[in-house]
Amino acid sequence: MIFLLASLFLQQSDLRVPLESHAALAIGKVEVPTDIKRYQTVDFAVEFKATYSNAFHQAQADLVGTFSGPKETKIPIHGFFYQGYSRKVVGGKEALEKTGEPGWIVRFSAPHAGKWSVRFVGLDRMNKVESQSYKFEVADSKDKGYVGPAKDRNYFRYDDGTPYFGVGLNLAWDGDKGLDDYEEWFSKLAANGGNLARSWSFPGGFGLEWSDREDGTWRRGAYSGLGKYSLDNAWLLDQVFRLAEKYGIKIILCLGTYGELKTDKGMWNEGVWASNPYNAALGGPCASPNEIFTDAKARAFYRRRLNYLAARYAASPALLSWELWNEVDAPDYWVHEMAQELAVADPYGHFVTTSYGTEAIWRDDYVNMATAHIYGDGKTADLAERIAKMTSDPKKPKMVTECGIDFAKPDGEHDPTRMGISLKTGLWQAAATSCAAGAMNWWWDSYVAKYDLWKLYKPFADAVARVDWLKSPMKTAEITEMQGNVAASGVIGDHAGLFWLRQQGYNWKDWKGTEPPTLPMALEIHEVKDGKWSVTWWDTAKGKEISQEEVSSNRGTLFLKVPSFSSDIALLLSRK
Repeated sequence: MIFLLASLFLQQSDLRVPLESHAALAIGKVEVPTDIKRYQTVDFAVEFKATYSNAFHQAQADLVGTFSGPKETKIPIHGFFYQGYSRKVVGGKEALEKTGEPGWIVRFSAPHAGKWSVRFVGLDRMNKVESQSYKFEVADSKDKGYVGPAKDRNYFRYDDGTPYFGVGLNLAWDGDKGLDDYEEWFSKLAANGGNLARSWSFPGGFGLEWSDREDGTWRRGAYSGLGKYSLDNAWLLDQVFRLAEKYGIKIILCLGTYGELKTDKGMWNEGVWASNPYNAALGGPCASPNEIFTDAKARAFYRRRLNYLAARYAASPALLSWELWNEVDAPDYWVHEMAQELAVADPYGHFVTTSYGTEAIWRDDYVNMATAHIYGDGKTADLAERIAKMTSDPKKPKMVTECGIDFAKPDGEHDPTRMGISLKTGLWQAAATSCAAGAMNWWWDSYVAKYDLWKLYKPFADAVARVDWLKSPMKTAEITEMQGNVAASGVIGDHAGLFWLRQQGYNWKDWKGTEPPTLPMALEIHEVKDGKWSVTWWDTAKGKEISQEEVSSNRGTLFLKVPSFSSDIALLLSRK
């Protein structure tokens, strides 16, 4: 990945909150939400009192709600310490103010409609207190629910059994307008068929844990040091998830980036180990960055943060996956430990991944998704071959979660005509080489949003929505009889297939847009289940059918005539 400095944010009054309490252990008033719908994220505000020196330390104070519902469902959910805020944009920049008093919340989303009840238990170092049982009803909804693994685990499915194929990009942090940026980005992405974004919880945006040392602009929020979390950033991330739920966007939430462990300045001023609260120079447990992975205290602090994150965000159906690191070569044993911690802490069972990963990490039972970051150097004309060669455990979904022409410059500097060829290549080639999502472009603010390129996603989104990714396992297709100046990739199952064909010169560097179209040609697809197939040729620029016919496969081979095309074309197959 490439790091870009977060924008300067408006200086605000101190938004930190007292984290100590010296009250007797007790559970008082509980605010039970009303008009709850299935898969709707709701907050139960609980008047919980205890004695603690750090409200974020579950060993000192812990509130747990056990939700009981239809189909003998029991879901224990930890509460979290919370402060409300209000926001406004002043002089073009976002500002926050505290609202109300801090308190405790248990966040819940019902996987079933019907009658539910909840009972709360509060604990401190010595004692335990239990509330009465509170009853409530959950109405049904048309929401498709959480995204989980499909039966063959190469692809995703919603709770209702329908396929989920990811279409989106990185939206790692916002700009001066704060949440208004996310409102704009999510709405435009959704309007063009998008359903996926990758966002970061890091010191420059939505971070929870960082030192209060002033270190310039590479920070956002009110930080209080190790084990004490930024409640203003946590509240902002709440709002991002609510917007994602509103627009049907699923989020890969990245929990840290390599700059936090970098001791030199770095090309983007991202090296901020000197301000990391885990640093022994600031009172932390680690004399060097690598000790974050080896020191027992450091690992314990990180596990505590995972538990807070799970308590606060796991209930949201908008969460697709936790991502432990951005571009950090974390040891296999550490990834295993933290992925296992999330498996316990997250009652909704979201995916866990990291970047970078090793073959051992992708085989880990607690790591559910493989990812890769694929960039050029500003000279490489095409990334399609590297996307095709991405490896992972064949029983797990894989994604290219960052992609771009140049690791050092925005795609816009290499795409003056705004054709978006590299972005388009990433989408179609990923889908045609067994990825569970189109490749996610990194340069969202300086390229896609700046030049309003959201429309490039619509033809792809409409095409992958026509493919039944789940009815039978998909595999890389064997293709022959192509012309020498045309490249083809595809995946095929017993009931469906998707293929992408392009002229060899169709790339961001060489394509001028004036090249002659191909001549009609023959295409053979092998190891195809015999029967009648519906064949749809798809215009990848206009997002519509070019032609449709019915063809029968014979002895495992499907013979097709490819129509003439200018730059690229897609093929959608469905067996009758």
